[in-house]
Amino acid sequence: MVNPIMKLVAAALSATAVTASSANAQVKLPPTVTMTAYDTGTSGFNITVAIGKMMKDKYGTDARVLPAGNDVARLQPLRLGRATISAMGAGVYFAQEGVFEFATREWGPQAVQITLSSVDCNGLSLAVAGDVGVKTLAEVKGKRVGFVVGSPALNQNALAMLAFANLTAKDVKIVEFASNNAMWKGANNNDVDAMFGSTIAGPAKELQTSPRGIVWPSLPHADKAGWARVRKVGPYFTEHNATCGAGEFAKDKPVQMGTYPYPIYTVYGSQPEDEVYMLTKALIEGYDGYKDNAPGASGLAVSAQTRNWAVPVHKGAVKALKEAGAWSDDQEKYNNELFKRQEVLIAAWNGFSKGSPSSDPAKFTEEWMAVRKAALAKAGMIDTF
Repeated sequence: MVNPIMKLVAAALSATAVTASSANAQVKLPPTVTMTAYDTGTSGFNITVAIGKMMKDKYGTDARVLPAGNDVARLQPLRLGRATISAMGAGVYFAQEGVFEFATREWGPQAVQITLSSVDCNGLSLAVAGDVGVKTLAEVKGKRVGFVVGSPALNQNALAMLAFANLTAKDVKIVEFASNNAMWKGANNNDVDAMFGSTIAGPAKELQTSPRGIVWPSLPHADKAGWARVRKVGPYFTEHNATCGAGEFAKDKPVQMGTYPYPIYTVYGSQPEDEVYMLTKALIEGYDGYKDNAPGASGLAVSAQTRNWAVPVHKGAVKALKEAGAWSDDQEKYNNELFKRQEVLIAAWNGFSKGSPSSDPAKFTEEWMAVRKAALAKAGMIDTF
């Protein structure tokens, strides 16, 4: 006769084994993973290429990285199912909110969700060509500031930096470019004076070594009024001490500026949980294979993840983060509220679209923004636009 106690012990051991097996599921990636990122040479592109090499070396998966000059172009392949994951910036927040270039008949609020993102030694701010003679953001007044067509993140971010000095688009000369790289080349060609970017971006290094040079005016953290203006335009920004990049940076000589997670590896909520779980698990387990291969990549460490940001974490990524011990009940509650926000926005969009919105693009956007504002107010949710 089998001892009942031994049966219970055996059952417990079996359950433990199953749990351990599940928790340590082997990463299985498809033969090919297609990813989108900003233009070649940008920090987001370089980090994504480094991740792609890790996927090939560690998992035998071929990674294709599609460069795109703006937020819409980066997200469209993902939306159409032609890409699996995208290295987005603040544009993922605008896509969720259905604002700027996403406040159009073709787009509307998107159920975009995130996996891992990077915050590293670099900063994100307004760079100014060195020969302009600018030392503070207030001195950017009257200068030429670059905008990128179809990239609300870059444009809004530039405006957020100007807001620190109580400046608006009316106080500068806006120069539009077709892509992020075109804007930075414009700086080298003396077609523009200032543009938003990362201190570690390839184009920033090119400008640094050009005859014009590069400077990054600081955003002193003690200026609370300035930072309040920044967050009114870009609520996703946080104070940050930048210690690396193109310009005068050093670990013992940080420059006070701002940042937000970048790149933010983005998926759609409709993507299968297991697919996103495996992708996120690969990023976590393969970290040592890419962290030193591109500036900013080390910021993807699971222990360095930004908590409770502006866009929800996909359930598949949550599963991987829980296994890595990098998820809390507080995050779960916050994340669920963000899911509700997306539901409110998408429901408002569906109702709006079924009505009779104007055929005029400008009026269409105006009508949608009014509907959006009312829906958020009814749900008791904040509208930062």
